[in-house]
Amino acid sequence: MLKRMDKLRRSSLLAIVALGIIIVSAQPVEAQWQNLKGRFALHANVAFQAGSYEFRQLFNKRIYGEDANLSAEHKIRGGAILDLGGSVNVWEDLAVGGAYTDFKKADITYIVGSVPHPILFDSDRILNVDAQTFPHRERAGHIYVSWRLPTDQWSIRQLQEMDISVFGGPSYFSLTQGLVADIGLVEATGPPFSEVSVAPVSIGEYSKSGWGGHVGADFTYMFTSTIGVGAVLRFSKGTVDIPSSDGIVSISVGGFQSGAGIRLKF
Repeated sequence: MLKRMDKLRRSSLLAIVALGIIIVSAQPVEAQWQNLKGRFALHANVAFQAGSYEFRQLFNKRIYGEDANLSAEHKIRGGAILDLGGSVNVWEDLAVGGAYTDFKKADITYIVGSVPHPILFDSDRILNVDAQTFPHRERAGHIYVSWRLPTDQWSIRQLQEMDISVFGGPSYFSLTQGLVADIGLVEATGPPFSEVSVAPVSIGEYSKSGWGGHVGADFTYMFTSTIGVGAVLRFSKGTVDIPSSDGIVSISVGGFQSGAGIRLKF
């Protein structure tokens, strides 16, 4: 059944593309260009994704007849992102478009917990381990509908000279994330067994995807009819589920993004 549905989707997509080619091809080339001229816009931004993200992996082990409660605390901070995309005007001030963002930042992870004593009952020892570095990368495709605001009547003259649009739509996130696969314990010293350490951490790297959404605003100032500069504000949000040692861990992706770059229209 699923295979049939996939074939149907592909067949429908091919039919739509073929119909579009036939319709466009039926028009003279000059007429095609006149209809599309001035409707396309491209952007390239260097931006910053703000905020911080934290999630936890739990590891419950039975050691010396008692429970050892261990966890890996993951912390991802904000950082620079690349933002590329474009749009086409479809009707008056309405446009549709897409953007691609790439965010890569180290995940600083701390392994913490308590470990039972090998001789004394109910005498847990606190475990502290130096921070570990794990990979974290978010790549997202954003599909949006945008509406250009009428700025010619605004009281601020500088804003009258700008193209200001608001946009929003769905986002598809692809996440690459490093996780702790297992935590091994080693007695650091002999009697009185006051210290315990962690063996080299076993690391697993996963790539999963998930849906979310975004909203934002774009501010563009054109030096000429084809080239200009602009700024973008976008808030995107999504969740990606990744298999972990304690089941499924849900990781938040996206965040508040602000940046600036080049604008092209043709």
